[in-house]
Amino acid sequence: SSIGYAFWVTEHFDPSSPDFDVVSGPAADPDGDTMSNAAEYAFGTGPNDSSDMPQIEVLVVNVEDEDYLAVRFLARPSGNDLQISGEVSDDLSSWQSATTVVGDGIATDDGRQWLTLRANDPLLGALTRQIRLRIEISQ
Repeated sequence: SSIGYAFWVTEHFDPSSPDFDVVSGPAADPDGDTMSNAAEYAFGTGPNDSSDMPQIEVLVVNVEDEDYLAVRFLARPSGNDLQISGEVSDDLSSWQSATTVVGDGIATDDGRQWLTLRANDPLLGALTRQIRLRIEISQ
């Protein structure tokens, strides 16, 4: 179950610190590892430890003899305030929410789960296709 971003922030940052609002916002990256606090929250990594990086891999999955671009990642379950979705692009400028969950999440001992999202359309020939994760936190 999700503890919520507001609670997570108080676990990782000192609310009495003068720079609390600056370092604790969803878009902030206090450890400089290029992962926003929203991403750190979603993937269960430490926002103050630049060596604690998310576990994400891009792969190709085969469904009914068709190959699909996919992304597999370890994350906290989507819950009350968290939504993780996939987006696909063929040109890196136009992105569509066009992914499907593959199988069931595989739970880990720390409460996170392995999830796989694949593109809705199969890979065709020399087409260049990209896949990314979108993280939304409602506060």
